[in-house]
Amino acid sequence: MTQALTRARILPTAALVALIFLAKFVAYGWLVTPLWDIPDESGHYSYVEDIIRGEWPVVGQARMGDEVTRSWKDPAATPGMNWIAQHPPLFYVLDAPLVMAARAAGLDFEQQVRMARMAGALFGALTILGLALFLARASGREELGLAGGIFLAATPMFTHLSTGVSHDTLVACTAAWAAYWCVRWLESDRFRHLLYAAALVALCTVTKLTALAMAVPLFFALAWRLWRQRGHLPPHHWIYRTAALWLVMFVPMCLWIAWNLMTVGAIFPDSGILYDVTLVPIGFFEMMVRFPFWQHTLLNFVALIGWNGSDGGALNWLHATGPMARYFLVLFGAGGLAVLLSPVLGRLQRRARQVAAGLSLLVLAYIGWALPLTQLAMWICVFLLGALVLTLVANSRRFAAADGPGWLLATAALCTLVFVSIYYEHLWSGFTGVMRATHGRYLYPVVPFVLLILLWPFRSRAASRAVLCGAVGAMVLADGFFLHQVFQLYGQL
Repeated sequence: MTQALTRARILPTAALVALIFLAKFVAYGWLVTPLWDIPDESGHYSYVEDIIRGEWPVVGQARMGDEVTRSWKDPAATPGMNWIAQHPPLFYVLDAPLVMAARAAGLDFEQQVRMARMAGALFGALTILGLALFLARASGREELGLAGGIFLAATPMFTHLSTGVSHDTLVACTAAWAAYWCVRWLESDRFRHLLYAAALVALCTVTKLTALAMAVPLFFALAWRLWRQRGHLPPHHWIYRTAALWLVMFVPMCLWIAWNLMTVGAIFPDSGILYDVTLVPIGFFEMMVRFPFWQHTLLNFVALIGWNGSDGGALNWLHATGPMARYFLVLFGAGGLAVLLSPVLGRLQRRARQVAAGLSLLVLAYIGWALPLTQLAMWICVFLLGALVLTLVANSRRFAAADGPGWLLATAALCTLVFVSIYYEHLWSGFTGVMRATHGRYLYPVVPFVLLILLWPFRSRAASRAVLCGAVGAMVLADGFFLHQVFQLYGQL
């Protein structure tokens, strides 16, 4: 399939897929997911209430809503501090009109919360659409675009977040569309397309601070390509464009930093100021050796369902387990293994390449079935790390030359490696003796880049269709996970 055909055909198909998932998210948000069973939903909704009252909540000062606290914990409970006030305001500003409309319509408190969930559902559906368009244009394969969008949407964690009041789907949405406009810029070299991407990255950063760990390396990669593409233009032309890029990408975050300095006296205040914690010294690599940090993060990316919407605010989690978790891990492993083997397989004749690929998948399937889940997750993490490093090294010359596909792949690997390094360093520096915050949803800013790298070896017609079938299989297994385990958690079966 040519790239022109991909552009013409992918939009209506991807839009239909996104609409189907939107209907699912809306139905779950209204009829299935209990109140406060989305991670931090009580804090997110209290933030929205502050915005409606015309207040900008400040961490350490903002409190939970009275009605939220009574519904969440106990009718006699006293509102505590809102730890979610540490976050930038974009999601809450966008969500506030929905709650205001619900109040104007006379809906009761529970219906107001469920109305607020519709923003997460919409951003979840837009994520699927943007991701499908990005992957299809970048790879030239409609099937890979659909596969990537369906795969992410099928993860129970993404479905769960799309049914509640959560800013994580907006993070994923802005990241996916920023990646899409990066590809459009590679195709057209129109500076306005680059500014669209920069604006979306800026929106991502003022949705959740973690996006900065993706935005900074991406800015330098974009600035480098601008320099290489300057041609015979004078140097000041590059300076003007790079300055404009920086202003669009980072001024919103600078405004948020200025607000933090004026109100709290810190650049990035977090919820740690609300609690007394004792740090436990540990070696940088020792933490990931002694604790299954990355394994938990990967499994939690697939599914970590529930929070504390029952039993008076007590935590109640359901992790990714069983065949569903193994299937998702094997799909990740297949992508990582394909990247690692692609330099070797590319030198073989077609028949030998097919035999080698088939044997590799059989071995991976056996490992996925036979190994304990935590060991399987460990090996998949090794495959993924190897795929990222190999992609960066293999495309370093093309990155230096600002060659389109090679530059994009190297940039994707660079941004992901920098992101996960900063993510891990942040948690290592705040280690309290136990693992915490191994939430795979924190990786949403770089998910489009990761999926591009893992899907890149499957650009042939047969392979791309096989990957699409695999993504549909993931969706079926995830629905079974909800029916047989999540609904029981909610007490609905």
